[in-house]
Amino acid sequence: MFFADPVVAFTTLRHHTTSGGTLSFVCWPGEEEDMFHLGMRRAAEGAEQVSGTRPEGPEPNRPGARGLADPDRITGILTVAGWSGIEVVELVEPVTYGSAGADGVTERLAVACAGNVGLQVRRILEPVGQWEDALDDARAELTPMLDSAGLLTVPARVLLVTARNP
Repeated sequence: MFFADPVVAFTTLRHHTTSGGTLSFVCWPGEEEDMFHLGMRRAAEGAEQVSGTRPEGPEPNRPGARGLADPDRITGILTVAGWSGIEVVELVEPVTYGSAGADGVTERLAVACAGNVGLQVRRILEPVGQWEDALDDARAELTPMLDSAGLLTVPARVLLVTARNP
């Protein structure tokens, strides 16, 4: 997802894969929003009010977390890179925050604040003294989603990609 030139990268990977070997990876599809916005929606609205621009998640099909967001693009890249038998399957699987005994809200906020949207929100709101309020808004967004064990479980969409080195 992070390759500046994915054709070169996947060609190189193929050259280092035995004949008949398999490539498998998962990546975020363009439609996946929760992994980038969950916990930061209200905070992003506040940042938009301050700056006039709404913080956004990573741009699809550019190097970054959604760099391989389009199944047709993935197939095209892998085909040009010499892979065959390419399959791209969308999966929806649960992601649980707090599974290591930590509070699910705290764990999700750590992830959200370190992501693209969270970093943008903080950059906008901290200088004007609104960052702590934004974190309170994020907690308010997430807390109702906790189960009785303090876990926060949400569905995550991913693309499972497999290909074969001919």
